[in-house]
Amino acid sequence: MEETSKKESLAFKALKKGNHIEAEILLREIVSRGTNNYSVYGSLAVLSGKKGNIDEMLECLKHSIKLNPKYADGHFNLGIIYLKKRDFNNAVHSFLKTISIRPEDSNALNMLGVAFFKKGNVKSSISYYLKAIELNPQNDKIYNNLAIAYSNLGNLEAAVLIYLKALKIDSNSFSTLFNLGKIYQKKGDLEKALETFEKILKLKNVNPLDLVFNEIGITLQKKEDFNSAIKAYLKAIKFNKNLIQSYNNLGYAQFEMEDFDSAASSFLKAIKLNPKNAIARKNLSKIYLLKGNYNEGFKNYEYRYEHSNIRILPHASPNIPIWSGEDSKRPDKLLIVSEQGLGDTLQFMRFLPLLRKKDQKVYFCAQEKLHGVIKNSKIDLDPFSPNKANKFSEGKWIPLLSLPKILNISPNNQLVKSTYIYSDEYLIKKWKVLFSKYEEKIIGIHWQGNPETEQGIHKGRSLLLNEFSKLAENSKCKFLSLQKGYGEEQLKDCSFKDKFVYFQKEVNKIWDFVETSSIIANCDLIITSDSAVAHLAAGMGKKTWLLLQKIPDWRWGLKGSHTFWYENMEIFRQVERNNWQEVMKRVSIRLNNFLNY
Repeated sequence: MEETSKKESLAFKALKKGNHIEAEILLREIVSRGTNNYSVYGSLAVLSGKKGNIDEMLECLKHSIKLNPKYADGHFNLGIIYLKKRDFNNAVHSFLKTISIRPEDSNALNMLGVAFFKKGNVKSSISYYLKAIELNPQNDKIYNNLAIAYSNLGNLEAAVLIYLKALKIDSNSFSTLFNLGKIYQKKGDLEKALETFEKILKLKNVNPLDLVFNEIGITLQKKEDFNSAIKAYLKAIKFNKNLIQSYNNLGYAQFEMEDFDSAASSFLKAIKLNPKNAIARKNLSKIYLLKGNYNEGFKNYEYRYEHSNIRILPHASPNIPIWSGEDSKRPDKLLIVSEQGLGDTLQFMRFLPLLRKKDQKVYFCAQEKLHGVIKNSKIDLDPFSPNKANKFSEGKWIPLLSLPKILNISPNNQLVKSTYIYSDEYLIKKWKVLFSKYEEKIIGIHWQGNPETEQGIHKGRSLLLNEFSKLAENSKCKFLSLQKGYGEEQLKDCSFKDKFVYFQKEVNKIWDFVETSSIIANCDLIITSDSAVAHLAAGMGKKTWLLLQKIPDWRWGLKGSHTFWYENMEIFRQVERNNWQEVMKRVSIRLNNFLNY
C-alpha cells in the first residue's frame, strides 16, 4: 500500500514536470496492481487522450467517476469525449453532472451549450451560453458560440450584436471577424461583409488566408462584380491549390461571365482533386448541356444528389435498388420518382409512356398537386404520393431526371415531339363561355417563379409584372394573369389593370392544375418566364412565348428562338444581363404581328 502511494506520488510529480512517458509507465504499473485512486485513472485518461487513444481514455474516465462520482474533471472530460464521438445525449448528461458538482463552471456551461446545439436543441444551447457569459463575460469564444446559435435560429441581428461584443474583448480574433463577415454576407449587407473580411487581411500572422479570399470572392460575386470575384478566388487558390470550394466558386463566377471554357476547366480541376465532387460535377453538367453536349452533360448530372449541401433530393427514396438504366437489369416493377420543381415533373413525365410500352410495370411518384394533370394526360392513371412511394418494396426505382440519360435524349433524338399534356373537356367548355365575351385575343401571362428556388444560377429568372406594360399598349388584346402565390400581389398596383379580363378574380381563385390547364387551353397565347406554366402550356401544345434571362437554365441552350423540347414554343432571350425592357420591345413587335395576322 505504501509502495503504491509512493509510485502515485512519483507519477503525479512526473506529470507536473511534463515527463509524460515516465508518468504513463508509473500509472499503468499502478493500475495493473490495482488501485482505488480515481485520480490515477483520470490522469491516465488525459495521457491516453494526448496519444489519440480515445477509447482507452473513455474507459479510464468511466472508471474514475465510478470510484468518485463527484470527480468533476472526470465528468467534464467524459463529456468532451462523447462530443467527439457524436454521442450528444451522453455528452449532455456528463456536462450536467459537472455543473451539479461545480455550478459556477463557465467552461462546463459553455460545453453543455455546445452539446445541446449539436443535439439540435438550439434554444437550450442559448440559455446555457448566456449563463456561461454571466459567469465569465470576458470569454470571446462563448460569445462566438452564442452568435452561431442565434444565426442558426435565423436571428441574424442578434448574431451580429453578439459578434460585436466578442470583438470588444478581442478585436483581432480571426474566428470572430470571419464569422461576422459571413453573417453580414448572409444578411445581404455586402459592404460590411467586405469591410470585415478586409480587416482580417490587416491582421498579423493571419491563417488561413485562402478561406478569407474565398469569402471575399463570394461576397463580390453576390454584388455581381464577377471580375473582382475571380481575382479573389485566384488569390485563395494561390494560397491553397487544394481548396476545392474555390475552384467551384471560380468556375461559377467564370460561368456568370459567360466564359464557359474557363468555367469548365475550373470545375474539372475541382473534380481532379475529388472525382466525386457533386457540386463541380453538377455545374460542369450544366455547361455541357447548355453547349449541346448531352452525352457528357447527363453523365455528370447523375452526381446531383451526392453532396450533403445539395437539397434537391428526389421526392421519395424507397428502400429498394436504383435502376442503372440497363435493359438487361430492368426489373419487372419500376418506380419513377419526381424531383426538383413542378416544371421539371411536367417536362420530363413525357418519357413515362415510352418505358411503359415494354412488358414491365411502371409506377410514377409525383407531387400530389400534379396528380390530376398526370391522370388526365394518361401519363399514369394512379400516381403515387411521396409517402406511398417510400413504402414501395418491389423492383427498382429511378429519379425522373435520370430518364433523359437512359433514353439518350438529345436535340437529334427527341423521342417525344407532340402534345402530351391534356386538360379536361368539361372544364375547357366551362371557361370558354367566359372567354367568348371578348372579341379580342386573350394573352395568358406569368412572370414570377418560386423565389426560394431562384438563387445562384437561377437568380434573375423572373421579372416584374410591370415589365409587361409595353405589351399593354396594344389595344387588340386582353391579358389574363396565370400567376399564383408569389408575385400575385403585383396585380394590385399594376399600371395596366384595365387590360385584364373582367373575370380575373375568378381565375385567381383557381389553384388546381387541371382547371388552370383548361384556362390555358382557352387562351390564344401564353407569355411566361421560365416556370412551371411554361412547361404546362407548351406541353399542351399551346403557343407559348418563353422569356429567358441572359444565361438560362441548361434545358434551353445558349441560343436560338426555338427548342426541341416543345414545337409550339418561341424563345425571347435577354441580350443584356437583367435587361427585360429590351426583351419586351422585341416581344411587343412580335405581338403586333401575331395579333394582326
